[in-house]
Amino acid sequence: MNTFLHRDKPGGVIRATGEDAQDYLQSQLSVNLSILCEGEIRFGLRLNTKGKVLAGMYVLKISEEELLLVSRKSKASLLVDLLEENVVADEVEFTDETGRWDFHSTWGDEKSLVLECHGLALPESGKFFYADTGYAFMDSRLPGKTVSMLLRQELDPDNIALPDSLQLAQGNELELARIRAGLVSIPDEIGPNDLPQEGGLAEGSVDFDKGCYLGQEVMARLHAMGKARRQAIAVRWSGADSISTPIDLYAGEKKVGELRSLVMENNAGIGIALIHENGIPVLKNGGLTPKDVISGKITLP
Repeated sequence: MNTFLHRDKPGGVIRATGEDAQDYLQSQLSVNLSILCEGEIRFGLRLNTKGKVLAGMYVLKISEEELLLVSRKSKASLLVDLLEENVVADEVEFTDETGRWDFHSTWGDEKSLVLECHGLALPESGKFFYADTGYAFMDSRLPGKTVSMLLRQELDPDNIALPDSLQLAQGNELELARIRAGLVSIPDEIGPNDLPQEGGLAEGSVDFDKGCYLGQEVMARLHAMGKARRQAIAVRWSGADSISTPIDLYAGEKKVGELRSLVMENNAGIGIALIHENGIPVLKNGGLTPKDVISGKITLP
């Protein structure tokens, strides 16, 4: 098996500091930060009062009064606005550090060698490894045993010596792997109109035994009632040409879902669709039709 490296920039990197930083974030995010030890990491959600997903972020606990918040897609300006929205007399400050960092991911047999080139080591699950160059952690939002690295931009030269077995990931290679694994991206595939349960996010990114936080009442009610009526599913597009997303999906004359993303590969495509439970049998048996599209079907991979 080869080893791959995907180079990217983060959507947002925010440093939260102050004596109330952890307590305040505990009231804002969906995971229990009170049990997080220094050196540990969780992926949490910022929900609204209706339980809809406004943002998702990795939370790295640096110390009792310092946490680093990292988002792959949500922009820093949005994160800061959301995080500062309910600050009253709390001793907490949010600093946008996005421009200082690169955000890379590596996977394969020799990913530890890639980490070593950056002065990092393979982290334990649920923890991050820190060095002067940055941070490394097992990425719960990417497939397999992918390790993501938040690297200081000035210490991440493009000409750094890397293992001979390494391949730089091409184009949408990482996105294709993520979609095949059925892991949703926030906010383009699950966002402000959607519940965590609809994207399979509740199991790892919502703690039901913590105290009050934004959206907690809705999460508790859904947890007691059972599954949501819509579900994010990895799907295949049989058409040779790409279609713009998001786009409504139909079973006959009835709208039953929406295609949220599409990545083309070898004259076909795969993506993530949010499908109502009534449309899933049709998706499995014959496929769904995108709105105003004459040829091609959305089917299971």
